[in-house]
Amino acid sequence: MKHFIFFLMISAMTPGFAAAASCYGPAEMDAEMAVRLHSELMVSTLLCRTSSTGVALPTAYKEFTDRHIEMLRDAEQRLMSWYRKAGAKSAEGKMDRLRTLLGNAYSQEIADKSPTGFCNQYRDHTGTAGNWSADDVRHELKRLAKAYKPHEPLCKKMEVAEAEGDIVQGELTR
Repeated sequence: MKHFIFFLMISAMTPGFAAAASCYGPAEMDAEMAVRLHSELMVSTLLCRTSSTGVALPTAYKEFTDRHIEMLRDAEQRLMSWYRKAGAKSAEGKMDRLRTLLGNAYSQEIADKSPTGFCNQYRDHTGTAGNWSADDVRHELKRLAKAYKPHEPLCKKMEVAEAEGDIVQGELTR
């Protein structure tokens, strides 16, 4: 019995035996929305190419990515860390799967609306992305969090905040 209790104590202190993550907190929610935002901008850039006012979307997308690269990297790392805690065999594989799911969702939206309809909705918005400040990105993450469900369950506190329309923002947007 003493050996069993000792094993439990050591196991609890060993990172490999830590309890698995089972739900998204605010930081993970923000991270997924940041990946979603980057995917949205990429898809609209590739499909639409220019805004209605002639702004080159590849330039705006590159400027956005360059300006917010640290936030984007932090989002990826946060999600991969969460995937590892949740027991994923390959955090990178889960990250690739998320990107694929997001790309497929936007592709379905294109099919539903038509390419022209999609571009009419997204291209001018994407054309401004290269000039977005950190506050603008926070606003975008809130917009996306209200419009889309995450791909993993939310923790109870997050579910309550979401139901009340008050999405709690995590460390990525502070």
